[in-house]
Amino acid sequence: MEAWDEERADRAIAALVRSRGAHEIVEGLWRYGARDYRNIGHKAIFVANSWRTLETIGWQHAEPTLRSLVLGLLDFGVKEKVNGYAYEDQCYLPNLARARQAAAKLPPGWAEKGDGGASATKQILAAIREAKTDEACGGTVDLLTKGEARASSLWDAVHLAAGELMMRLPGILGVHAVTSINALHYAFRVAGNPETRLLLLLQGTGWMSQFASVMKQNNSFGNTDITDVEGVDIPAAAEEAAAEILALVSSDRASAARKAFRYAQKNPEPSCFQRAAQSLIFTKSRDVHDYKYAAAIFEDYALVDPAWRPHMLATAAYNLRGSQSPDSPLTERARDVVRPLKL
Repeated sequence: MEAWDEERADRAIAALVRSRGAHEIVEGLWRYGARDYRNIGHKAIFVANSWRTLETIGWQHAEPTLRSLVLGLLDFGVKEKVNGYAYEDQCYLPNLARARQAAAKLPPGWAEKGDGGASATKQILAAIREAKTDEACGGTVDLLTKGEARASSLWDAVHLAAGELMMRLPGILGVHAVTSINALHYAFRVAGNPETRLLLLLQGTGWMSQFASVMKQNNSFGNTDITDVEGVDIPAAAEEAAAEILALVSSDRASAARKAFRYAQKNPEPSCFQRAAQSLIFTKSRDVHDYKYAAAIFEDYALVDPAWRPHMLATAAYNLRGSQSPDSPLTERARDVVRPLKL
């Protein structure tokens, strides 16, 4: 956690890239991205998106990418407090100890996707909701090592917790509860070391508990229980239903969420809704977080157990753009340029 100047980082990364494969270096950086939540999850997001980007543009670009990444991971000193947390106040050190002790005890198939597991999901979700970090993280280890749950059911709890936090307090913290967990779960799926993968799951659990602890201090924090969301009637046609929900997003997100819940029950593959929602972001968004949130929430929708997907689509309504919202200034400027042209 010590400060590290740019020149020193450049030299170290260049030497590492020459001596070891870039993939191997990033494998070690998953833990660094997950250890410190104080910048509301951006370190994990940075590692995940660096990997995604290099997988797309090619690993020949790894050296400059990793230079920037390492400097970002070193942000904040050990004693610096953000939202009440210094480095050692967080869940990382206890979770690191848990992961080291439990990795050898994990049963075969612990990280494979399994059916069911709703009781384990609800148990961990309840502990996160109450910001009982040790109980949530310790319970996760116990369920895994005893073979009473697989990782997929416990990731379901983490994703539901993130969605519930967004519903209880829409805004920038809710956005990053969702996007940071999206990054940690991506890292879990990509990382190869079992101990690292367990640590990432535990950090996801702990981070949501820490988010809950911070967000509870806001007087506007609500009491929505994501597992209690119920659907309401929507039009039979998927396109018409999607249009109705996205119009309602502009004025009544809670009602839009209930309709989105029913939409997912009727349309388990909500591609029509997703296309319409993403199109509105392109024309109406004024903030990069709108793109970031939508990318995360729709990816996470496919990751959770089908029983929880309606709940995930319901929480999406709390930060999508509504069709009745004004277009962005950029969209208006583009129209002004195109309008006089006769195509």
